[in-house]
Amino acid sequence: MKFSTAGIDCFLQKIEPDAVPITAAITAATNAKPAVITVDDATEILPEMLVTVTGTNTALDGRSYIAEDVTANAVTLRGSDLSQNTSTVTAGTLTGIEDADMLRFCLSSYERAVDAADAIDVSTFCGSESLAGTPLPGNVSIEGFIDYSVEAYNEWLKGVVDGQQRLFHIVLPKDIGDILLVITPSGITETFAVNEAAAFSGEAVINQQPVYMVS
Repeated sequence: MKFSTAGIDCFLQKIEPDAVPITAAITAATNAKPAVITVDDATEILPEMLVTVTGTNTALDGRSYIAEDVTANAVTLRGSDLSQNTSTVTAGTLTGIEDADMLRFCLSSYERAVDAADAIDVSTFCGSESLAGTPLPGNVSIEGFIDYSVEAYNEWLKGVVDGQQRLFHIVLPKDIGDILLVITPSGITETFAVNEAAAFSGEAVINQQPVYMVS
């Protein structure tokens, strides 16, 4: 589906060092698309809440999803895919992110760049040979206008200093879907020019392959 950029919303996760996270212990997961996970207590996990998964030793780990079909002890992870998994999940942690901790970030541009994977040299004395490498998740570049009263902008500044991973949520227009990325902000450039709006550009490393939930 083709679409314009009009109506895109972006959100950056706020990190509170002393906050008590919303967590639930994972005891099982279905090898399906989407995966349904069983937890000890899902009462604090709300439908449409952004959640992250760790400790399952599967492709779910380190990525974020949207919770749906939440019951007392089960959560469907929209955007997940465990259909190729052959192991049995018996442990892990589900962490919920409250809506108040996702800060709206009004940007003028967003770009994800993925470099071509480096070839893997498997040459021997018998001849030269190489294999295709695995592409890295890539990097993010953003641009906007400086406003120190915007909480998301100041959170990006904090992220460049503290080096912690943050969730970046892109909501596409016209109910097309969502993109979830786990990033580490790595840089920012502030530009002040005569008779022009104060602007910034930022860079971040993507820590896991993004989760695309698009129609």
